[in-house]
Amino acid sequence: MASRVYGAMRRLAGPALGGAALAGAAALHASGRCEPAPAAAPAPAARSDAVVPGVIGAIGKTPLLEIRSLSDATGCRIVAKAEHLNPGGSVKDRPAARIILLAEQRGDLPAGGGGTVVEGTGGNTGVGMAMVAAARGHRAVLVMPDSISKDKIALMEAMGARVVLRPAVPFDDPGHYVHTARRIAEATPGGFYGNQFESLENMNAHLFGTGPEIWEQAGGRVDGFVCAAGTGGTIAGVSHAIKERNPSARVYVIDPPGSSLASFVDDGVPAASPGTTVTEGIGIGRITANFAAARVDGAFRGSDEEAVAMMTYLLKHEGLLVGPSAALNLVGAVKLARVLGKGSTVATIICDGGERYRASVLKPGFLAKRGLAAAAEAPRARGDLSFVRHEDMGRTCAACALLGAAVALTGALAVGPNAAKRYLPLDRNSSGFTFLSEEYAPPQFPYGAEESNIAFQSAVAGLDAGSVQLVRTVYVDGMSSTSVRIRNATDSPIRTATASELGKAISLARSQGLSVALSLLLDFNWDVPYMHPGQANATHSLIGEGFTPAQWSAWFASYSAAVLDTAKAAAAAGGVSTFVVATDLDTAFQQEGPWRALVPAVRAVLPESTITVAASAATMAQVGWWDALDVIGWSALPNLTLAANGSADAVEAAWGPSVQAVEAVSAAQAKRVLVTKLGFQSRPGAWALPLHTSRPDFSDCSGWLECYDPEAQAQALEGSLRALTTRRWLAGVFVYAVLSDPSSGGPSDDGATPMGKPAAQVLQRWFGGALEGWAAVETFPGEATIVAAQRRLAAAGPGGEGSRPGGVGVGADAALARRRERAVARAQSGSTWNGFVFGGPDEWSSPYYRYGSVGAMASLDAMAAAGANAVQLVAMRYYEESNSTLVYAKGAFSSSLMSTTGPELVAMAAHARSLGLRTMLSPMIDPDYDLPGNCRQCASPPGPGWRGLVGSDWGEDCSQGSPWAAWHQQYADTFVLPLARLAQAAGLDAFLISHELQSAVEHCPDLWAALLARTRAAFKGQVSVAFNPPVVDNWRQSLPWIRTLDFVGVDCYFPTTVDVPPLPWQDANVSAVAAAWEAPAAKLAALSAGAGDKQIVCTEIGSQSRPWAYSVTVGPRGHEFTPEQCTVWDQCHSHRAQAIFYDGMFTTLYSKPWFDGFTLWLWRADPTSGGPSDDAFTPSGKPETIAVLRDFWGSGRASPSRE
Repeated sequence: MASRVYGAMRRLAGPALGGAALAGAAALHASGRCEPAPAAAPAPAARSDAVVPGVIGAIGKTPLLEIRSLSDATGCRIVAKAEHLNPGGSVKDRPAARIILLAEQRGDLPAGGGGTVVEGTGGNTGVGMAMVAAARGHRAVLVMPDSISKDKIALMEAMGARVVLRPAVPFDDPGHYVHTARRIAEATPGGFYGNQFESLENMNAHLFGTGPEIWEQAGGRVDGFVCAAGTGGTIAGVSHAIKERNPSARVYVIDPPGSSLASFVDDGVPAASPGTTVTEGIGIGRITANFAAARVDGAFRGSDEEAVAMMTYLLKHEGLLVGPSAALNLVGAVKLARVLGKGSTVATIICDGGERYRASVLKPGFLAKRGLAAAAEAPRARGDLSFVRHEDMGRTCAACALLGAAVALTGALAVGPNAAKRYLPLDRNSSGFTFLSEEYAPPQFPYGAEESNIAFQSAVAGLDAGSVQLVRTVYVDGMSSTSVRIRNATDSPIRTATASELGKAISLARSQGLSVALSLLLDFNWDVPYMHPGQANATHSLIGEGFTPAQWSAWFASYSAAVLDTAKAAAAAGGVSTFVVATDLDTAFQQEGPWRALVPAVRAVLPESTITVAASAATMAQVGWWDALDVIGWSALPNLTLAANGSADAVEAAWGPSVQAVEAVSAAQAKRVLVTKLGFQSRPGAWALPLHTSRPDFSDCSGWLECYDPEAQAQALEGSLRALTTRRWLAGVFVYAVLSDPSSGGPSDDGATPMGKPAAQVLQRWFGGALEGWAAVETFPGEATIVAAQRRLAAAGPGGEGSRPGGVGVGADAALARRRERAVARAQSGSTWNGFVFGGPDEWSSPYYRYGSVGAMASLDAMAAAGANAVQLVAMRYYEESNSTLVYAKGAFSSSLMSTTGPELVAMAAHARSLGLRTMLSPMIDPDYDLPGNCRQCASPPGPGWRGLVGSDWGEDCSQGSPWAAWHQQYADTFVLPLARLAQAAGLDAFLISHELQSAVEHCPDLWAALLARTRAAFKGQVSVAFNPPVVDNWRQSLPWIRTLDFVGVDCYFPTTVDVPPLPWQDANVSAVAAAWEAPAAKLAALSAGAGDKQIVCTEIGSQSRPWAYSVTVGPRGHEFTPEQCTVWDQCHSHRAQAIFYDGMFTTLYSKPWFDGFTLWLWRADPTSGGPSDDAFTPSGKPETIAVLRDFWGSGRASPSRE
C-alpha cells in the first residue's frame, strides 16, 4: 500500500491521528516467516517531553514493553504496546479522539464545543469518548450493556457522561445497546453518533498510529501480531500497517468464549463458540466493517482460564497489572510464538490495565462464582506457561522443533526463510540480484556512469545481497541471421556494454564486497525495421531452427567470438566468479560439438570461474553436454498454474513440476543447479506470467490507471524462494532485475525490479540482511528511489528550473518563444483555471484514499505545490447499460466502484478552499463494471458502454413518459440537484451538470434548459456542461441552450497530428505539438463565438507518461502501448513525452483570448501514485512535467473562492 506519504500524513495529523479513510474489506491473506530476533530488544521510544495541548495531546506514543518472562520461556521476543498508559487508560482513546475531532472538522459537531456525542460501547471506548468529549466541551451519552464493570461506569459518569444501561440481548434485537445509541443520536438535536463498530476511522487510528509505532519501536522487526477483537479496529489497522512493512508477517485474532470471529476466520461463517466470558469489550457475534477490513491469517480460541491465569502470572513475574482482555492478548502472543518458532518477534496490545476491574475480576468471590478461582490461585514458576493451551493440530511444546516441517508439509501454515528446519540458507557467494543496463535502461545510464553506480549501491544496501550478476548483450538481426554483433550505437538503447563499462561495474561490485557473475545474452536487434519484440517467431529458443551445417558453422564462429571477447573483458577486470556462456538458446544447445569446443576456450581465459549455460526446466534434459560444465544453469521462468489465490503458499506449491524436472537432471548429472534468472513483474497475476509476457489488458486490472500489483510480486518471490531452497542441489539464485536507472522501481512500477517495493524486503530477508540499508529513509523501507526523486525536485526550487530537461520548455524558434511568453503571462494572470481533476476512490484511485482522508488531503497539498490554483472534484454514479434510465450510487466493499459521499466531498472542498484553490464539482456517470458484460474497454469511446451513448436508441421523443423524460428525472432528482445544493452549501465556485453525455445533450433541448434552470436555483456559482469533441463539431444543430452557460466546458480530447520519430525514445519538439493544437483551437474559437463569446475551459484533457503520448487522443483509457511499441518489455514510460505534450498544448491554448484554463486529467487522491516509473496520467513525482506546470502556472493559488 502506499508508503512514501506516511511521513507527510503524520505531520498533518499529529501522533494521535492521521491516516487515509480506508474503505473496502481486504481479503484474508496468508503468508508467513520466522526469523532471528536481534540479540537485545531496542529501548522503547520515549514519549514526548514537550508540553502537549491538553489530554488529547497525550494520546499515543505509548511504550512498547518486552515481556521478558514470556520471551525467555518461548525463545521469541514478545512485546506488548502499553496502551493502558494512554490518559484514558486504554487503547480506545485513539479512535475516540479521531472520531470526535474529525466530526468537528466535518461540521458534524461544533468545533467550539456544545455538541452531543452518542456512542454504543462495551466500556473502554466509552471512557475515551467521555474524556475527549469533556476536553472538547461536548456532552457524552454512552449506551452499554448492563454487564459492564461498575468501575468503568463510575469513571465515565465522573467525567460528566450520561450512562444508559441496556440488557445484553442479541444484535438483531432492537433493544441492543448499539441500536439504542443510534436512536438516541437521531432523536437528539445536534447529536452525533460515533458508530465505532462500523466507522473505519476506528481502524485508521491504528493504521497510522498504533501500527507504525509498534514497527518503529520494535526496530523494524515484527514477525507476528495477535490481539482479540471487538469492533475490530485495532487488529484491522495494525494488520495493514505491519503487513505493508513486512508482507510475510502473520496476524492472528484470539477469540474469547461466545464469540464468532474465530469461526469466521477458519470457516468463513461467523458461528458463536460455546460459553460466556469475563473479558470485556472483545468478542462479537457479527462481522463489523472494521474487522472485515483486517488482514488476518488465522485464529486462536482463548479461554477465561487462560486469561485469568495470565493476569496472575504477569502480576507475579512482571509486576504488571492488566485487564482480562489484555491478558488474553498475551495468551495469544504465546500461542503465536509457538507457531512462528524461536527467534521471532511477536507483538500484541495491552488494551487496558487491571485497576478498572476491581468490581469484577479482582473482586473477592467473583472468580470463584465462575469456577475460575483455581486458575487465579495456582502457583506458577517463572517460565511455566503450561496454562496456555497448545493449539494447531494438538502439537505440544516438545514438538516445536518439528513444527516448521510438519506444518509446511500439511499446508496448514507457511514457515519463513530462516527456520532452518526445512528451508536451506542461500549461498551469499552465488545469490543476489541481476543488474541491467544496455537496452534495459535509458542510454544515459551505462555501467560505470555515476547514476548507474547510485542505483547499484542502493540495491546493495537495500537487498543485502552477497553477489551480483552483470549482463552483456549481443545481437542478431533476425531468426535466420548467422551474424552475432556487438553494437556500439550511441543513438539507440540497443547497444552492448563496452569492455570499459564492464570493468567499471565489476570493480564497483568488488569494492562493495560482492561476488560477481557475468552472463552473455543474445537478443534481437529491435532497431531493424522488420523486427519487434512482439514478433511471433522472435524467440531466443528457436534461433537457428532450420540452419544448414554451414549456417551453424558461421553462427558458432560469430557467437564464439562474442563469448571470448566478453570473457577477455571480464579477465581484464580481474575475473568473475561465474560466467554464463549462453541463456535460453534451446535449439542451439542441441549442437553439442561446437559447445564442447567453446567451453575449454572460455576456461583458458577464465580459469578460476564457474562455467555454465542456462536452460529452461522444460528443455534442460535435452542438453547433452552438461558434463562439460561446472553447474547446471536454470533460467527459471515457468508459467505457474495457480488459482486466484496468489499467496506465497500457493506459489510454492505450484513450483512442484518444474522443481521435479530440474531435480531429475541434477541427479542424473550429479551437479548442483544455479538459478540464473528468477523474476516476476509487479502486476496482477504475476505468479502465472513468464517474466516477459506483455501487459495484461485492462480487463485484468482494478482500474484504468492501475494495472500493477507489487504485493503479487512479493508473494511470488517469497513462494518461489521457499520452493527452491527445499532442495540441497540449489547452488544459488539470481533475482531479475535491478536497473541502472536510479529512478526505476517504486510503488507504481509494474516491471520486474524489486526496488522500492515489498519484494525488496522479501529478498533482503532471504539474502540475509537486516534493515540497515534502508534505515536512513525518512518514510518507509523500500522507497529510497522515490524519496531521492522528491528531494531532487524540491532542490530545483519553486520554478523547477533544475528539473527541466533540455528541449522541453522554450521551443526552437523565436516566434514560438514569444507565443509561449504570452501563454505563461495569461496562465499566471490569476483568472484562469489551472488545475486537475482530482481522482478519488470512485474508480480513479485506490479505495484506501477516499475524499476527506488525510492521505487525499496530502495529495491535494502536493497538487497545489505543483502550481495549481484550481481543482475539479468528481462524484460518480453508475448505470446498468446505455439504455437504462436508472442512475445509482455504489458503495460495496467488494467493488472498486465506490461513490463519493456528501460529507467526503464537503471535507475535500473545505481543504481545497484552505489552500486557496478554486473548486469545481462535476457529476459523472459510468457503466457498472461489476455487472456481467460491462468492461472498462467498452466504456472508452466509441465502445458500446461509453457514457456518450446513453440513450442512443431512444429516438427523438422527449414527452412525458418517454425514456428521455424518465432519464432526465432520475439524473436530475437523484444526482445533479442534490450535488448542486451540496456545492452551494460548501461554497464551491463552479458546477458541471454533465460530462461527455454526447447523445443526451444532442436530444431534448427543453429538458436540458429545465435542468439548467433548476440547477441555477440550487447553486449560485458558475454553471456549465462538459462537452466532448464530436459535440463541439456539431454544436449549432444540437445545442440551442449553449448561450445560457456561464462558460463552455469541453473535454478536449481532440485528435492531433504530430509526426512521431521512428523510435520511442526519440521525442518530437514542443513546436510540433503546439502547431498540432492550432486545429482544435480553431474549433474551440468557433464554439466560443457561437456561445456568445463565452470563455472555454478544457474541463478534461491529459497525457499519459508513455512514448509518443503527444501524438494520440488520450482519454481515461488512453492509448494502448504494447511491447511492439516499446524498446524494453519492462519499461514503457516516457515522462519527457508527457512534458512535451503539456508544453505544446499550453503554449497554443493559453495564448488565445477566449481560453480560460484547464482542469487536467488526472491527479490522484492516492498520494503514493506517480513517481519515476509510472506511465499513467498523474504528473506527481515526475520532475520534467512538474517543471512545465510550474513554468506556466507559477506558484499557483487563486484569489479566495466566492463567499
